[in-house]
Amino acid sequence: MSIRRIKAISYKEFIHLFRDIRSLMVIILVPVILLILFGYALKLDVENVSIGVLDFSNSEKSREYAANFNATSAFNVNYHLSTYKEAEYLLDTNKIKMILVIKSDFEKELNTNYNTKVQVIIDGSDITIASSIMNYVAGITAQYNKSFIEYILRNSQINVSFGKVIPEIRYWFNEDMRSVNYLFPGLVAIIMSVVAGFLTSLTISREWETGTMEQLIPTPVTEGEVITGKLLTYFLIGLIDVIIYIFMGEFLFHVPLMGNTLLVFLFATIFLMCMLSFGIFVSIVMKSQLASSQVTTTTTMLPAFLLSGFVFDINNMPVVIQWITYLFPARYFVDILRGLYLKGVGIEYLYVNAGFLIFYSVILLVLCRLLFKLRA
Repeated sequence: MSIRRIKAISYKEFIHLFRDIRSLMVIILVPVILLILFGYALKLDVENVSIGVLDFSNSEKSREYAANFNATSAFNVNYHLSTYKEAEYLLDTNKIKMILVIKSDFEKELNTNYNTKVQVIIDGSDITIASSIMNYVAGITAQYNKSFIEYILRNSQINVSFGKVIPEIRYWFNEDMRSVNYLFPGLVAIIMSVVAGFLTSLTISREWETGTMEQLIPTPVTEGEVITGKLLTYFLIGLIDVIIYIFMGEFLFHVPLMGNTLLVFLFATIFLMCMLSFGIFVSIVMKSQLASSQVTTTTTMLPAFLLSGFVFDINNMPVVIQWITYLFPARYFVDILRGLYLKGVGIEYLYVNAGFLIFYSVILLVLCRLLFKLRA
């Protein structure tokens, strides 16, 4: 394998990229734009949820209970309603996410030692937000019950004292419970999967479509040198993207990196080589730029979103699907980045995932060389 010929192939790819401004935009700007859009748009935190209160009791106790919802950052009581019809209209038009219905004998039942009930109607069209709202309602109600019991005891002539269990909760990882801290590592893995695979998916197929492959085959350049030269070009540019991702996480999204920065860079380069190799493989198989780009986007984006653990917990999937997830490199890289960003673990905990990525890279490179030799 000649270093001089590899450099020539790589230099040719650089010239092509810098002559085509659209390719440069795909390589540099598109990943940054996607990371910004997804980073700010995808949030799991429940804040300032608009709710309505239908208070049939209109008593001191009912107003006090409803005020507890307005006192948190999770809810804003924007509507005080008088009929179910008003409440239904607001839910249908997506102006509120929850209705708190307090019945007319709310205060009377509380004062006579009855367990009174309130109705909570939650918009279930978004199950993630609905589940979070339900948890907040349970917590606010529990706090109100505690305050009410303490009020009764203070004003009672009977001296009652009792102990209570007070949980002191600490989140071991992601102590601030910011959703962006959890989402950012997965977003980086997904964007790198799509962009890296897409870039190299056009390299070999472009040579076939423009007719330059027929000119390249009779030359002394071997199939290994062609693949290596093309990979080297996009690998170097991909490293720039990795550096941009690390800086964006630190200074734009303020995601704390608990682990070693050099390890993030190291594992990102391994994953980058894996996805670039996959793109080359698709490009050799399809021989068409349009078909290559479509196949690569489909086989990288959908598995990265659905089967990497980024959105859905892999342990909650059917066993067959869990086994299928091992076929996709994004699964391993998501685990690696979350381990480094959230847990601060070292290579001793991540070497298995890294080993799988290296294994896939080697297999894909071998397949690329064999298939390209066969096609040529």
